[in-house]
Amino acid sequence: MILNTFCVVKHERAIENFVHIFPKVALTEDVKVGEFTDIGNCSNVIQGIIIGKMQ
Repeated sequence: MILNTFCVVKHERAIENFVHIFPKVALTEDVKVGEFTDIGNCSNVIQGIIIGKMQ
C-alpha cells in the first residue's frame, strides 16, 4: 500500500495489498479498498463503500 501526503484514513476500514492512495484522499468509516486499486487526488469516499475486488 502506498499512502501519500495529507491523507485521512478513519477507523474500521479494510485496505488490501497493492493499493495506491493519492494525496489529499479521505476514507471515512467502514470503507473497503480491494487489491490493485488507485484512489485519485482529493477523493472523498463516504462510509460503507467498497472499491475494487475484495478477497
